[in-house]
Amino acid sequence: MNSKRFFNLIVAVVALVGFALTSCNDDNDSDQGKAEVAELKALLLDEHGQIAFDEAATEGNYQIGLVSLDDARNLTSLYAGKGFTGENYTRTLADGKGEVKVSVGDEGVFYQVFFAVAGIPSFTLNLADGSGGGNSFDIYHKCSVCGFTWMSTINRCPREGNKKYHPQS
Repeated sequence: MNSKRFFNLIVAVVALVGFALTSCNDDNDSDQGKAEVAELKALLLDEHGQIAFDEAATEGNYQIGLVSLDDARNLTSLYAGKGFTGENYTRTLADGKGEVKVSVGDEGVFYQVFFAVAGIPSFTLNLADGSGGGNSFDIYHKCSVCGFTWMSTINRCPREGNKKYHPQS
């Protein structure tokens, strides 16, 4: 085998290995993105695929009442992921599957969370102070599985769909 032919063979093998490794990484990203979307769907949608929170007066806005800022941070960290520190934050999902943007809310709202996620209609969720400030809710709930408390007309635990915090879902 002459050196030119040997060199071409080596280049072809290196190119194939590089392509195979890149393909594997793309598959992993795709799987990760799908897993992130699936978890968010489990947290945000009801059994009929509808957004599982009370709709506000403005279209595309939903709300849930929480007792404390700690509860709001706890719930927001489920949506925003590991990087959330209690400040404005953007979580970008793998494989271009969307993003979750968190912003500190105005008076009576702990956080506003905007979801632009594949397979879920874009919407904003206000995590409001349910104990007053004009954001009162009619019904108070405590989850029998995980103990989380919230105020809403919907009795579905907002942690349902996360195996760590709501283990029997």
